[in-house]
Amino acid sequence: MYTIGIDLGATFVKIGLVDNKGKIYFRREIKTPPAADRALLIDSIVDKVKDIMKKSGKSVFGVGIGVPGPVDSKRGIVHYFPNIKGWKEVPLKAILEKKLGLRVILDNDVNAMTLGEFIFGAGKGSGNIVCITLGTGVGGGIIINGKLYRGGSMTAGEIGHMPINETGPFCN
Repeated sequence: MYTIGIDLGATFVKIGLVDNKGKIYFRREIKTPPAADRALLIDSIVDKVKDIMKKSGKSVFGVGIGVPGPVDSKRGIVHYFPNIKGWKEVPLKAILEKKLGLRVILDNDVNAMTLGEFIFGAGKGSGNIVCITLGTGVGGGIIINGKLYRGGSMTAGEIGHMPINETGPFCN
């Protein structure tokens, strides 16, 4: 069974074909323009995914996509995409499912990374882990007793958007 993994970042979009053991077979990258036209960027992602599927000849079960910032993983909505304008309340899961004809699971990028580390990487065999990422932004993911911890507002681990001063400026 093969899956497409997408890391939608503020600097690059990374796309890969992986098997159920976490082995990566194909990788592609797209530079994320700072003022990216949302529709053009989504179409570019779809084109790369279709290219990988065609060139690999593998049967793809679905797509997993990680997006920075707060998301509604149940409904597949990007609440907003830090550092990229025009990405507010975007139903990305539905858009990609329609364009690709595949099942799509959308989550916060660090939650997706944390699950990957828990299943395949440094956290394999552990019941509790914390992952931190430092890139264009800062984020964290938490697994407690083998389950991803999302918190009451579904944004646990979003340390890059944590207020330091209650009367200070709001993070963009």
